[in-house]
Formats: sequence, C-alpha cells, structure tokens
Amino acid sequence: MFFIKTQGYPISRCATLNASSFYLPAGTPTQQADGLLDRLNTSGGTYFNTGALAPQWIQLELPGLFNILTITLKVAQSPNGLTRHQISVGSISSSLQIVTDLNSSTTSGQILNLTYNPILTNVRFIRLATITSPSWVAWQKFIVYNC
Repeated sequence: MFFIKTQGYPISRCATLNASSFYLPAGTPTQQADGLLDRLNTSGGTYFNTGALAPQWIQLELPGLFNILTITLKVAQSPNGLTRHQISVGSISSSLQIVTDLNSSTTSGQILNLTYNPILTNVRFIRLATITSPSWVAWQKFIVYNC
C-alpha cells in the first residue's frame, strides 16, 4: 500500500471520483479510482489517465464535510517537464476556491506532499486541475488526509 503520512486517515478512500475524461485502456473508471485513491482492491487499475492533453481535471467528492491536513499526489507523466496544477476545494462543487497553484517541472513517480496550515475546513469537494503538461494528464495517487 502507498502511505506517506502516518497521522490522520486517508479519507480519499471513501470518495467518489469524477473526471473530465477517462482513458479506458487504463481500466474502467472504477478501477482507475481504486488505484488512484489507494483502496484495498486495486486489481486491474493502478493509476488514473485521461488519455488527453491539458487542460483536464479530476474531482473527489467526500462523503461529508471534512477538515483537510494533507494531500499527497504521485505523478504519472511521460515525458517529464513543466506542469501547472491547481487544487480547489469547497463544500459545494459550484463554488470551489483555489488553495494551491503548483507550477514547476515534474517527473513521473515524483511525490508531491501538500500540508495545509491552517488546515482546510468544511471540505467536501477537491478538484485537481492540470492546466499545462507535456504529456497526457495522468496520476498514480491522489490521497487526502483529514486531521
């Protein structure tokens, strides 16, 4: 299993996943969600792939309102290069606020740990939008921890 943080519970395991698109040769949407969110049964799908260039997005819907301490992302990208990603959160999907803007060179397999201080409060929706990327938009892990 993929665990970076030892505190909190990976609430992303209980989330519903929505996306701008799913690349079906990478697995069904359910299989891709299972692999991406590190659920117990990850057979058949180990990562998420849109099968398309940026801009693309994936969004988690948590089963209630939570306080978010950490988000851990594992990059799936080929070729490596300059990317820009934005993380937006909120209690309703129609009014999300950007809380992180990542603009740097990334490589496949790289782990991005984001810790929020102060914590993000009253979060039900978390959207990870890839604005620019040299490759199809894909992720190996998207793990969210509450306090």
